[in-house]
Amino acid sequence: PPSWLHAAWPVPVWLTATILGLWIVGTTNALNLVDGIDGLAPGIATLNAAGLTVLAIAGGELGIAVLAAATAGCALGFLRSNRHPAKIYLGDSGSMLLGFLLGAIGVVLVGRSATPTTALAVVLLGWVPLLDTGLAVVRRISSGMSPFRPDRDHIHHRLVSRGLSVRLAAGSLWSIQAVAVAGGIAIGFGAPVSPCLAAIGIVTLPLARVVLPLRVTVRVDDPRRDDVAPQRPDSEPALGAAQNRAA
Repeated sequence: PPSWLHAAWPVPVWLTATILGLWIVGTTNALNLVDGIDGLAPGIATLNAAGLTVLAIAGGELGIAVLAAATAGCALGFLRSNRHPAKIYLGDSGSMLLGFLLGAIGVVLVGRSATPTTALAVVLLGWVPLLDTGLAVVRRISSGMSPFRPDRDHIHHRLVSRGLSVRLAAGSLWSIQAVAVAGGIAIGFGAPVSPCLAAIGIVTLPLARVVLPLRVTVRVDDPRRDDVAPQRPDSEPALGAAQNRAA
């Protein structure tokens, strides 16, 4: 790990490197996993990057703020053509690049501030993607599957299967993400942690009816997937007009 990060967080080098690696890999893939319906991933990335920009400015890290603001601008500009019905798509390379940038910016910001509250704030800025990824791992393992095996039971899949339109499903998750970003910014500015976490928990709680029970109902290679969403001509699963990578 970078020497400045290890100096900021005086823990064994191997532990710092492990946490850093898991964070970068996790954030990179988390945004890719939520890129399943039109507009969802770029909208969440915009909110995440905007939150990082505010925290960086507040901490006097103007270089980080410029990079975060540029990331937010790129995601917002892309959202214009990616909202339902989408005309262009991020693809794996686009969503994973955004996820990597957000994770890397968060690492630098936490290392420069060297405070636990900033670390918590950065985690909350990625709330929806990290929550969905964590649930996916638990769901697949509890169903006797590999955590890397694709399924079509992500939060956005279940919202659409419950009857929500693609726009409403994306908007609902944007709203939860916005509250989480606001809570993360508030914590970064020194607000009490408990009320902020309580507010995020309250707006997230309704998803319990969607994500429970935690079991895989439809795998990507399951023939029943035709009942969940129409197939693209190239056999790539899709919801609405979006390319849907459930992996």
